Amino acid sequence: MERLITGHFRIGSNLPGAPLFKLSLSFLDGHAHGQGTITQAVNPPLDIHSHLRGTSALIVSGADTRQIITLTGHEFVTPMPPNPVNVECSMYLDSKQPGTGMATYRYLDEKKQWVDVQNVPVKVTWIPVE
Repeated sequence: MERLITGHFRIGSNLPGAPLFKLSLSFLDGHAHGQGTITQAVNPPLDIHSHLRGTSALIVSGADTRQIITLTGHEFVTPMPPNPVNVECSMYLDSKQPGTGMATYRYLDEKKQWVDVQNVPVKVTWIPVE
């Protein structure tokens, strides 16, 4: 039986004006769920909230192990329509450098256009759950 694991994720390049994606996710039995916010200091400011669900898997290749996380986010908590997808994200965490990885994500902006953000660093802080 797998135990519940929670992590706080920060996805972004830390460059001035670059988007920042903050997530709080819980993992159990290969499933992920949580919430995320994408912000950016532009005019008008970007502030996208998303309710996220997805999967998590370990990929082992020789001595290298990576955790792959794939998420889809919706504007509202409810699974009932209309509940448009507003975020899609895939990331990996590297076992050789714990707490770090890379991500690619896209979000639906205020004009309902998809914006892609590719190959940005991920930092995660794992929170013990008793």
